[in-house]
Amino acid sequence: PIIIIQNTKLFPALIPVQFEAKINVDRHNPSYVRAAFDAERKRSKGKINEIGNVFFTTSEGELEASIPTEEFFAAVAMRPPAELSRTLKPQYMAGIQLFSPNQTFLIFETDAYEPAAAGMLSWERNLEEEVGKFLRSPDDLAYPSSAAAALERRLFKDKVYKNLDTRALFNEKGELLFLYTFINRKYLVLTTDPETLGKIVAGLAAHSVSR
Repeated sequence: PIIIIQNTKLFPALIPVQFEAKINVDRHNPSYVRAAFDAERKRSKGKINEIGNVFFTTSEGELEASIPTEEFFAAVAMRPPAELSRTLKPQYMAGIQLFSPNQTFLIFETDAYEPAAAGMLSWERNLEEEVGKFLRSPDDLAYPSSAAAALERRLFKDKVYKNLDTRALFNEKGELLFLYTFINRKYLVLTTDPETLGKIVAGLAAHSVSR
């Protein structure tokens, strides 16, 4: 038998995954790290609907260790409100669902739903720039004109997907750009596609049972 020794410095995936990738953030600016995640999304291949876990890491001697939530935010230039970030646990998951095109997601775990939900509503004014352009290629969120970008900012709307109340952002054609929701008042999920959300819901349920 082949024995695989897991690197215990890496966070375990929050949902079952079929493949993994690493992005080392050492000595790299946020633009590089964000571009690296976008490149990983584009080049990841396999069977449709497979889920991948993308580790954001730092080097510790000969090992690589996952960076915690707060360091992840800094590494990718996300600035959530303090009322949200202080409720989030150090472990999180950034992932990819193989699709056509590939979809992406983020999962965070909170220990205080009410302030976390309030923090997300406060963050909405900057979510498109800070999170939307991380989950998708920036070109996907381009406005029809510079005037529209300055005067007609997109607003999140209440939408039900997979029997979950979500807050969703759409472009001028009515196409979904990305959404966020809380699952069981415990997990904050941001993703680009409702089908990916469904996979995450099933994966979190399986993760809870396995524990």
